Amino acid sequence: MSDFSGNNTVRRGLFSDTFGPGHLTGTAINRPVCSSLHNPKSADFDQQDRDVNCQAGAVWCYSFFMKVLISGAGIAGPTLAYWLNQYGIEVTIVENAPRLRTGGYVIDFWGAGFEVADRMGLVPQLMEKGYLIREVRIVDERGRRVAGFPAEVFGRVTQGRYVSLPRGDLAAAIFRKVERKVEAIFGDSVAAIEPTSEGVRVGFERRGAQL
Repeated sequence: MSDFSGNNTVRRGLFSDTFGPGHLTGTAINRPVCSSLHNPKSADFDQQDRDVNCQAGAVWCYSFFMKVLISGAGIAGPTLAYWLNQYGIEVTIVENAPRLRTGGYVIDFWGAGFEVADRMGLVPQLMEKGYLIREVRIVDERGRRVAGFPAEVFGRVTQGRYVSLPRGDLAAAIFRKVERKVEAIFGDSVAAIEPTSEGVRVGFERRGAQL
């Protein structure tokens, strides 16, 4: 069992335990920190104001330490781990596969996902790994072209913020951003989650007892 527990010392700010696709569990515990949500490395806070006036201008702050467990080391899991780590949150990723998955189809990558990748500093690497598709073709049962259109329209619509690349390459690039900053457990999965008075305890399928 692993402990994700402690005494909640939240004074101001916002904590949500749902972050879209995937599974996440976590709780605030008693290691006070205070950080601007817009600038996690900001030190413009008075020590004696940590618990009450933890605010810089109109920027919300938090005064707690959090441990979070993320199930799944695909694309969403490591991305979430990256951003949680930016705010000093201790993250563990557990993945059922024995190693990082490298398979998957070629995907068209643009829009909100491209914007997040850009903020993570991944775009140059993804553009190098990806493909610039010249044409989208519709073919018959014999592979003969029956219709199509130039793919450059996607580049124009997105102002060049568009690339096609294998899903595995995208997942690997994201994971490399966090592999030295978070704990990653491969070849295991969550078997049980036990609520406690201070948070939750998590049991794994194969891993032994862990504090």
